Amino acid sequence: MPAPMAALIHLTEILVHGTDIAVVIGRQHLIDEDFCQQLLTTMQSMDFSVFRRPGMFADQQPAPENASNHHRLLAFLGRHLD
Repeated sequence: MPAPMAALIHLTEILVHGTDIAVVIGRQHLIDEDFCQQLLTTMQSMDFSVFRRPGMFADQQPAPENASNHHRLLAFLGRHLD
């Protein structure tokens, strides 16, 4: 696997699961919304369909128009926001 792709995978793991932890412990102010937007923009520019399979990422879910960047990122990755 090319190093840039491996780095993106690791970054995604850290940012998404770090966001999960911040939400669970009630520390959403620790989420870097700008970084979430940057990662979302990067993923949207890729052919992300190769990652949408069981055990990886589900189909993109809807996010409200006024959703935060981290919610939009999670929805893009297949998370249900309800």
